[in-house]
Amino acid sequence: MAIFVVTGVTTWALIATNSPSTADEARISSVRINAIRTGLSVGVGAGGVIALGLATRKQWLGERSQAHQEEVAMSTIMDATERRITDLYGKAVDQLGSEKPAVRIGGILALERLAQANEGHRQTVADVLCAYLRMPLAIPEHVDFRTANPFALQSAIVDESIKQEVQVRITAQSILKKHLYRDAKKADDFWRGIKVDLTGATLITLDFSECELGGLRCANARFLGTTRLAGCSFDETSNFRNATFCGHVDLDRAVFKSGARFINAEFQATASFLQAIFTCGIRCDEAKFGKEVHFRGAEFGKIAAFDRAVFAEGAVFSECEFYENGQFTGAEFYQRAMFRRALFHGPAVFSAATFLRAVQFGDSLFEGRVRFHGTSFHGPIGFVRARFNRELSFREIAFDSHVKFGDAHLGYGAHFRKVKFKEGVTFDGNRNSGESVFFSCAFEGPTRFCNSKRRGVRFIESYVESERNLVVHPVGWLVSPVPTRQGKFEIIRWRPPLALP
Repeated sequence: MAIFVVTGVTTWALIATNSPSTADEARISSVRINAIRTGLSVGVGAGGVIALGLATRKQWLGERSQAHQEEVAMSTIMDATERRITDLYGKAVDQLGSEKPAVRIGGILALERLAQANEGHRQTVADVLCAYLRMPLAIPEHVDFRTANPFALQSAIVDESIKQEVQVRITAQSILKKHLYRDAKKADDFWRGIKVDLTGATLITLDFSECELGGLRCANARFLGTTRLAGCSFDETSNFRNATFCGHVDLDRAVFKSGARFINAEFQATASFLQAIFTCGIRCDEAKFGKEVHFRGAEFGKIAAFDRAVFAEGAVFSECEFYENGQFTGAEFYQRAMFRRALFHGPAVFSAATFLRAVQFGDSLFEGRVRFHGTSFHGPIGFVRARFNRELSFREIAFDSHVKFGDAHLGYGAHFRKVKFKEGVTFDGNRNSGESVFFSCAFEGPTRFCNSKRRGVRFIESYVESERNLVVHPVGWLVSPVPTRQGKFEIIRWRPPLALP
């Protein structure tokens, strides 16, 4: 209505002002008409802006109301979903507490379906399964835990309830394996980043081969039968402190992206760590290896500590690469120890270690300092073609068997202090950039040195058991013709007119 009124008044004004009688009045009339048009345009524009603002506000209010309604509807759906999930979760957990094994298995499968359909609950479901596996399990002691498997346990266990419980636990372990397997048949079957806590659990033939875990805690756990973790990947620190592995352990090609802890762990059967990668190192302090253990080709990113570890049978560290410290302080090797072609980028410490059988360091490369202080060697020792780019130190050692340094490269020389070579030593063919010093050393067997002026050697208060023990003399040194009170012959520097042999 207002638009019609404004239009009528404007038309009347234009007609009333458009009847000039003179030229001056015509000009005045024209000016008035233009002013009216301009004012009318401004008014219309202002009205349009006001109308647009009102329309925008109305639309915003409508959209806000719609969004609120959608939020309310979504909250209602989420509340209903959470209530349904909580209800299903509660029922499944109740099933796990049932006395009937079939009901417990049904509860495990119900939890799996729940986690599969709701990604946000997968860690919670994994925690529940791990908590179930951590429950005590009484297995008769007469069972051979080294070769135990579900079928053997079924035959060996008399108690029917324990037999059934074994099957429930096998089901729980298989569910975890299914959803931790990185190459699952269906992409959605893989649960990424799951942390597994099996502290104190009793695990039967655990198989996590080719799995990917956020972390694995197995402190004080007991592993029955063969444990398979080959190709497994661990994103966080894995803890096996005080764990007991009753059967064979397969950790070949395993990747520990963070630390690995096997402190005081016990391996009652063979253990294999072939080509395993320990990005942040490994701690095996006081670990006990009852059978052979193989670390061939393993990589230790940081500290590799085997302090006071016990190797009852063979220990193979050939072709291993130690990027930082390699520590074997106080370690005990009851059978052969192999370090052939090993690569030590940092310090290598074997102080107070015990080698009761043969030990081989042939073709190994030591780029850091090497310490053998108070080490016990009771078998043959070989450093043939080994390369020592830093200081090599032997202190307070008695070699019960022959020692071979043939073709070894002693970059900074070697320091032998209070060392006894009972069965002889061979230094022929080795290359020294620095001087090798023998202080208070005793050579009781055949001794051979490089007969070359380029290889420096110095003896301080060192002796041979007899004049014939020094088979090949080092340049510039000879055996004193006069024995000491103890009946030994000191190695002295040659000075004319003494006859040089």
